[in-house]
Amino acid sequence: MEVRPRGIDKGAALRALMEQPPFAGRTPLVCGDDLTDEFAFEAAAALGGAAILVGEVARPSVAAYAAPDPAAMRAWLAELAAAD
Repeated sequence: MEVRPRGIDKGAALRALMEQPPFAGRTPLVCGDDLTDEFAFEAAAALGGAAILVGEVARPSVAAYAAPDPAAMRAWLAELAAAD
């Protein structure tokens, strides 16, 4: 269950977040697994970022990348963090 104000979706939330320090001027990377994440995927792309669809999802997606499952997503994030 997700609770949100009327007229707000994950894309609007991402856009608002990206205007605030410390996110302002940075590039968004969004990962998600459900249909409501598509709004955030679209916003990330519009803001010059990228999106990763997580899981075996049989539907079209705006996400440019995919991870087969949450474990693969966590492993990739751990590799990314270790490379910093």
